Amino acid sequence: MVEETAMNRWYSVVSTLAMLPLSIYSLFDPDLRRGLWRRYRPEPMRPPDASARLWVHAASAGEVRLADAFARRFLERQPDSAFLLTVDTQAGLASATGGPWSFVRYFPFDAYPCLCRMFDQFRPHAVIQVEMELWPGLLGMARERGAPVAVINARMRPSETKAFARFNRSLHDYLSIPYYLARSDDDVAILRRLQVPEKHLLVTGEMKIEHALERGAGTGPRSKSALLAVSTHPGEERVVLDAFHRLRNTYPALKAIVAPRHPRRAGAVARMALREGWKVRVIEEGFPEVFSEDVVVEGGWGRMEFWYGFAAAAFVGGTLVTGLGGHNVLEPVLHGVPAITGPYHEDWIPWVKLLREAGALSVVWGEGELARAAQVALEEDLSPGLEAARQRLRRHEGATMRNAETVLRLLDGRSPVGHG
Repeated sequence: MVEETAMNRWYSVVSTLAMLPLSIYSLFDPDLRRGLWRRYRPEPMRPPDASARLWVHAASAGEVRLADAFARRFLERQPDSAFLLTVDTQAGLASATGGPWSFVRYFPFDAYPCLCRMFDQFRPHAVIQVEMELWPGLLGMARERGAPVAVINARMRPSETKAFARFNRSLHDYLSIPYYLARSDDDVAILRRLQVPEKHLLVTGEMKIEHALERGAGTGPRSKSALLAVSTHPGEERVVLDAFHRLRNTYPALKAIVAPRHPRRAGAVARMALREGWKVRVIEEGFPEVFSEDVVVEGGWGRMEFWYGFAAAAFVGGTLVTGLGGHNVLEPVLHGVPAITGPYHEDWIPWVKLLREAGALSVVWGEGELARAAQVALEEDLSPGLEAARQRLRRHEGATMRNAETVLRLLDGRSPVGHG
């Protein structure tokens, strides 16, 4: 206990001293620069009179959607509840509009004075972290304040285990503080290797599958008129455009729709396509049913379901460049669209295996293979494989409610594992 307290104090001192250099770094990061002062000193809050006050942290837009679904399910079980949502990015803040939140704030610096202010004002009964954004200061203060921590849709990359293990030893097993409500047995196996206690591990399912199913996904595209590329990163758009160039020789009416992971890059992607001689349009608002341009670039948020309606196939980004782990390979399939991914999909290995076995996903290494995979989707009926994959994924329905019920057990002082 003495060692644990010393480690907590060490992190508190170091993180507090780091606030000045972090601020300087933040000035050069578009997401961190916004609301910088509020990361030091969050806006005042008056704690609502509620039977359960939950601090929910979601890094960006995708995590906010899962947080929203969780909060609504929780309210079905405990209507007299209040939620503080914190986010890291502008996209996360924009996605929070219309959610069931009492307060929405930028996540403060993970330093003692900033966290103290948030805890003192909102006084949470529990802290919920979406996926795997683990902040040692937040975890330590939650334990000090007697607020249990649950990580919903928990996942861990195999490549991150060594770094997490070193950090865990330095901070006296801080990974043992949360309860992990994991996506799959594979995620639990990785956490087990990090010596997370068995009583803190529970498989509840992949929330993103249920989220897509609830939005009516799986009906299939209205047309097969475009090659769609979603959540792309620098270097990937070039591969997509080269593959598109090959496909246009055979399919002259085909369009390309590119949705960069960070919409602020839309201008750079559009300029790249213009230099190659394509007619280009950046869409920042509205839902154009008809467009004459060769290449459409997504410049905002909230239209992905609309774009799936045009897709013959969808390339999922973050998978042709190393170190990112890949993005959601399930979403295209759940919208009835064959998925294409690169070889670097660490975060999604079990799902890639499942989708490949069903015949709903292809793994490619470059523009030639990407063009061939898209051509198969344009010429062949892949609906049996897509339906087989969706049926296998349906066992994850109910994951969000299982997470909500597990958090309720924690608040009641019961074990989340089993029925104790």
